[in-house]
Amino acid sequence: PKGIAQCQACHQPNFQGGMPAPRLAGLSYEYLVGEMREFASDERANNLDMPKFMRALSERERNAIARYLSAL
Repeated sequence: PKGIAQCQACHQPNFQGGMPAPRLAGLSYEYLVGEMREFASDERANNLDMPKFMRALSERERNAIARYLSAL
């Protein structure tokens, strides 16, 4: 999905996480969508890069990323 390559820069190529970002692979779709929505709306601001990145994606694009990651 669009934007997934940017996720790999911090979350690692296989999305297993490590420094500087946590694992995304296999997390639930609902959790991932919720966290991305919170970053996009600035409800969650514990990371300087994520809000800007999430706002640049449409809701549909964020949902596609969440579906992809939850299936890993």
